[in-house]
Amino acid sequence: MNIGVNKFTGAIPSEIAQLTSLQWLMINNNNFNGTIPTILAEMPSIKMLSMFANLFTGSLPDEIGSMSKLQWVIFSDNSLTGAIPSIYGDLQDLKHLALSKNSITGTIPSELGRLKNLERIELDLNKLTGSIPDELLDRNETLIDIDIDIYGNQLSGLIPVEGEVICSARGGEHYCNCDVDCALNKKRCRCEEGRSCCESFFEQFTECIVCKQNRLQNPGFYIRAKDTTCLSDADRIRGNLLEFGTDELCEGAKNQFKDLGCLCLEEYPNSNSGVFSPNSTNATSDLRNSVGV
Repeated sequence: MNIGVNKFTGAIPSEIAQLTSLQWLMINNNNFNGTIPTILAEMPSIKMLSMFANLFTGSLPDEIGSMSKLQWVIFSDNSLTGAIPSIYGDLQDLKHLALSKNSITGTIPSELGRLKNLERIELDLNKLTGSIPDELLDRNETLIDIDIDIYGNQLSGLIPVEGEVICSARGGEHYCNCDVDCALNKKRCRCEEGRSCCESFFEQFTECIVCKQNRLQNPGFYIRAKDTTCLSDADRIRGNLLEFGTDELCEGAKNQFKDLGCLCLEEYPNSNSGVFSPNSTNATSDLRNSVGV
């Protein structure tokens, strides 16, 4: 059942527990309030609870830990308080636990390390203390590596993890993942170690410029398939180092650009209509400056 992105208000009605065969409950992006009802545990078939971006208060119910088929628990962006129940370590099918943007306190339960199918934990922007339990970081080869977001808490004593550096911000430590955060979560890499990491990361990419000197013959041409213009698409390609920043990927982007009807001036040297040469700044420099590199 998906009733997300509406204007529903009030508490979740207790009658919802009568839907014993329901597998997906998505009520995100509404104005539901009150506490997360414990009666949800009486719905044995539920695989997803997506309740983010509402007005829920109170603590995380222990009863959620008995919902054995749960794979996704997404309670981010509410006003939840209290600790993460250690019984959530019994959710053996759980893949994704999202609790970011709340006011959750206490430590990260070591019991979460028992979740052999867990792929991602989002705990950023809470009030957690302590460190990350060894049980979550020291996964043996038979278990899935976990993507953990802990930015914006009061954690300390983090241990080094391959491919990441430890930064401090907002009163606590967190990891900067060099392969992801340098481009997508820049604020996580604003420490000295993060800047150095990002400098090395950016060196492997080159801007993809689809037309020499960025000179377009028809910059205002509308690309219906992408709901954009040739100029905007050229800027998008140039600024997206991750998607187009290698020779092979850039060549593919150029071919598609032309297939969509966008023309470069050097291909039509006798045509002066619609010539455009933007004075945009270097995309690599923009990205580096945004993380202070």
